[in-house]
Amino acid sequence: MIYLDIWGTWCAPCRKMMAYMPDIKKKYADKDVVFLYLANHSPKPHGGMLSNSTRSPAPMSCITGCRL
Repeated sequence: MIYLDIWGTWCAPCRKMMAYMPDIKKKYADKDVVFLYLANHSPKPHGGMLSNSTRSPAPMSCITGCRL
């Protein structure tokens, strides 16, 4: 099974969900699950229409693996 998470570093709800990922990965550690994260690192999402507070970086420390 592949867990695919598509998110934006500027997306507040996406960043909030990242806090749950370590526990989710532990829960499925003994299962055949691959966690794949695809992130949009665009500095100006939606044409720059979001406020600066919503564009702060995501907590990347909770994501482990290879970053390409």
